[in-house]
Amino acid sequence: MLMDSLITTTTPEPPKILLYGQGGVGKSTLAAAAGAVLLDCENGVGNIPGLMRTPYLETWTDMLNWIDEMIASAGNGEAPPVLAIDTIDWMIRRLAEHVIIDLDPAAKGKKDTLCNSMGGAHGGFFKARDICVNYLSRLLIPKLARLTASGTVILLLAHADNRMITSPEGVSQRMAAPDLPDWAGSILMEWADAVLYARFGEQGHREIVTTTTNIVLAKNRYGLPSTLPLNWGELTNALTLSMAGGEITEAETSDLPPVESTEAATSADVPEPPPAEAQPAPEPPAPMPTPKSSGRRRLPADGDE
Repeated sequence: MLMDSLITTTTPEPPKILLYGQGGVGKSTLAAAAGAVLLDCENGVGNIPGLMRTPYLETWTDMLNWIDEMIASAGNGEAPPVLAIDTIDWMIRRLAEHVIIDLDPAAKGKKDTLCNSMGGAHGGFFKARDICVNYLSRLLIPKLARLTASGTVILLLAHADNRMITSPEGVSQRMAAPDLPDWAGSILMEWADAVLYARFGEQGHREIVTTTTNIVLAKNRYGLPSTLPLNWGELTNALTLSMAGGEITEAETSDLPPVESTEAATSADVPEPPPAEAQPAPEPPAPMPTPKSSGRRRLPADGDE
């Protein structure tokens, strides 16, 4: 019976992380520290020492072939510990090109395809966008899920953008967010276990924001501290403690610069005020004056005798 297959225990899996941030903050360097195999989608990591990466992948087909190769390796017990995609926003661009050029019958044989667009391809009405959504949700994400099931951590790196974000309550404000089109960003952020923002913090320290603030879009399913150092060891320690049910203490995030507390002082920090001098009791208020008669007779009301 189906009821016999209900799961009542925790089954932690390798995390799926979307890490975005401003250029030069150290996203690709973090992937190198993680020992990741990196899909090079934008040809900008050649100067990072110790990074295991693919050749520059120029097309969506090339990227998908490499993911299939890693899935096959995982089937032989050789799954990479971490797969990093650098960057997921460039991969999404290659997906869009594949849909609006390679898959559009009207584009076949055309010498110039620079004018092909998401809104005009496949007969217009943004049908190409719907096809891209299908490729993302029904092809790419299931492939990545097969890798996580084999023990591989997925690390999606993305550039940062400043966007108008509308909350479910209808409040709109500009926030730091991944540089992804809406149709792709919403799917990937829902799928990821953690959406983290890498930035330069106080005193030049590089840090990760793990929860949404009034200016940063972020989330995590692990109860992480609101900020962590941009360090793979610190991040994995915090994730491991969270999945084991432990509490992340201040000592485990000691690399963070000290921040002055903005909380109100406790009663032990505030001296008690001197006893107030006895004040004379206030005099009772004077009775309100009775208004003078206007001289006009009142008409008798019902019930007057």
